Amino acid sequence: MRLGRIIGGTVGDEIWVDRSADGGESWDSMLGFTTITSGNDAYTTQWNDAGLVMRACGTNGPGGGIECSGWF
Repeated sequence: MRLGRIIGGTVGDEIWVDRSADGGESWDSMLGFTTITSGNDAYTTQWNDAGLVMRACGTNGPGGGIECSGWF
């Protein structure tokens, strides 16, 4: 099981995970999408990663540039 998280963010930052069965050639996107609503941390729900690769993605607020981790 995998999840995405933001630590040290600000209210409005967004986080989600992408999941791929073909090494990242195509993927299910924005699973568990959430935003920081208070404080500075947020977590997505957990997702099954059996036989899959996943990555965490996020923005620094709505409309911000998207940054993603590598596939793991």
